[in-house]
Amino acid sequence: MEGKNHSLDHEFEIYTKLNRGLGIPRVRSFSTEAGFNAMAIDRLGLSLDDIFIRCRFQFSTNTVLLLAKQLVSNSDL
Repeated sequence: MEGKNHSLDHEFEIYTKLNRGLGIPRVRSFSTEAGFNAMAIDRLGLSLDDIFIRCRFQFSTNTVLLLAKQLVSNSDL
């Protein structure tokens, strides 16, 4: 918790701004316990990292374009 950068605080703010858009998990709780930040969110399935590993560390052009489309459509911060 010490210092200026609290990445979980920032992540919580981003989830709040995205407000459960398509593919964005719902934040169930966010708190500080014993000097540590904790956040519980819905699990939506495999992570992008898990999918990338399953694809043998290479996405097709079509997959990259679909991901880019989702990122752009959810970027109303």
